[in-house]
Formats: sequence, structure tokens, C-alpha cells
Amino acid sequence: MDQQTSPEKIAAIVPAYNESSRIGAVLSTLVLSGLFAEIIVVDDGSTDDTESIVQTFPVTYIKNDTNKGKGFSMNRGVLATDADTIFFVDADVKGLSHVILNHILLPVLNGSTEMSIGMRNRKIYYMHQILWFVPLFGGERALTRNLWKKVPDFYKHRFRIEAGLNFYAVHYGKGFTFSVHKGMNQVIKEKKYGFWNGFVARLKMFYEIMTAQFRLHVVDMPSVLKKKRKKALWALQSLAGLLLGMAFLVAAYIGPAQFLRWMFQKELVEDPNPYIIHFFLRVAENVTLGIIVFVGVILVIVHASTLAYTARHLPHFISGFLYKRKVYKED
Repeated sequence: MDQQTSPEKIAAIVPAYNESSRIGAVLSTLVLSGLFAEIIVVDDGSTDDTESIVQTFPVTYIKNDTNKGKGFSMNRGVLATDADTIFFVDADVKGLSHVILNHILLPVLNGSTEMSIGMRNRKIYYMHQILWFVPLFGGERALTRNLWKKVPDFYKHRFRIEAGLNFYAVHYGKGFTFSVHKGMNQVIKEKKYGFWNGFVARLKMFYEIMTAQFRLHVVDMPSVLKKKRKKALWALQSLAGLLLGMAFLVAAYIGPAQFLRWMFQKELVEDPNPYIIHFFLRVAENVTLGIIVFVGVILVIVHASTLAYTARHLPHFISGFLYKRKVYKED
């Protein structure tokens, strides 16, 4: 199992915690691939035989005194190498192959992106085609050292790191790609640690990811994009006000009471005496058409004017989704 050196210096970093029964297969694949100049295992305070398994492979072994989390271990691995390309791999991944390694590494090595993620074949990851706010967490990642240095230390803590890397790659780097590999999977936390311990660990992981995601989009968003978001929100408010004004004018044209009965016809069928609807009907019957037209015209003029000024910022609400669809790829 002699380790070969790749022409491009690439370091594989494997954070591990109590993975004695799984890490051997991962290290064997990494070593035999011949792609990595260095393979570094960062043991996050394991209490099982992880160390003795790792020592049978020609790799660098580092151990944390106590369990400090995935982000800390990843950063410690990066500090232990001078490689410009970093490949992170979980110690419990199954089905990792040389073909998958090459597939993940290639977009970074050819300079087309700063990070490439190999995802396990789980349906939840396809949610990212709809919900751009949901981070792609987990997975085996190849990235540039430059991208890693851009991410603040706050996010190099436990499971904040995935959200931090995704965000900084998109907003401060060249973006990132991902590919879904059918052959890869891992042991879920509930099986690894027992149902309740695994469930609690999963909740903590989700909490760390979502709090990091919130901070990223509220605090660390580039100032230019923050301004665009504010104007986009203003545009949405103007659009809503414009539609409300048009509703007033339509109500004046067909009759306020008739308009309300048309709007709430389904509710009136289900419940002929809803208090709130009858309250609006009584108000409509006692308001003159002139007032309704006046309110409608004011709303349309004011909000049409502001919408004309801010409408160009509306696409910013979906710009993150559209941009990421350009850079994400699937197998």
C-alpha cells in the first residue's frame, strides 16, 4: 500500500470519532488511489480502537485531547499541511471509489470552481433545487486552501463548517459544484450511537447548521447584497400595495358588498354567519363609492411609483437559487 504522490499536491483530511470499524475501508481507498500527497487523520478524542487501525496505514495521525467537533478537527488537519488543494472525507463513508474521488476532485483541480461536493444519494438533497436557503451539508468535499482561509473561525466549529463553506464559496469565491453518487452512503447517527443518543446528536447538528445559516445571511452577507435585499423587500411591499389598490377599484366598479361576497363565497357556503366577513360587509355597505375609489387611486399611484423604482431588485429574492442552479451539477 505504498502511497503515490499526485502531480498536484492534494491533502486528504479525515476527521474521525470512534470509527474503528469503518475507517479502515476509507483509508484503504484513499491510499490506493495514488491521488494524495498527504493523508491526515484527525482523531477527535476517540475512545475505541480507531488509533490502532489508523496506525496500520501510511498516514499522518493527529489526536485531539478531547472531543472538539468536526469543524475544529478539519481546521487542525488543514493547519498540518501546506497543500493548496484539500479533500475532506468522513471516516464512516461507504462506497467511496477511485472514480468518485476523481469526479469530486476534477472541478477544483482544473480551476472551474473552488469547491466540489460529493453527496450521498439521498432524496432530501434535491430540496436544494427548490429551497436555496437549505444548506448542502455533509458529503466529501474538495476545495482550495484559499477558500478555507476565507471562512471565519466562527464557522470552523462542529457542524457550522458546511454552511460556512457553502456561503463563502458562493458569495466570496467562484461558487461550488456538487454531484450525487448512488454508491455512497453512511451509517446514520441513530444506528451508530443508539436511537436516542443519535437523535439528540442529530438535533444538535441541525441547530448548529441553521444558526450558522441565519448568521451568514444576516451578518456576513456582503453589504451590496444587503442593500439589494432591502430594496427587493420594498418592491414586494409596493407590489402588494398596488394589488390592494386595484382590488379597491374593482370593488368600486362591481359594488363593495358584491365584491366581498365573491371574495369569500367559499367561506360563506361553509359558514353562513362568520363574524369577521359580516363585519366587512356592514362596513362596505356604509362606505361611499367615492371613498373607495379615492383610497384605491391613492394606493395605485403611490405603490406603482415605488414599484417602478424598485422592481429591478425583485429578482434578487431568487437570484441565489438561480445562481446556484448554474453551478450545481448532478450525476
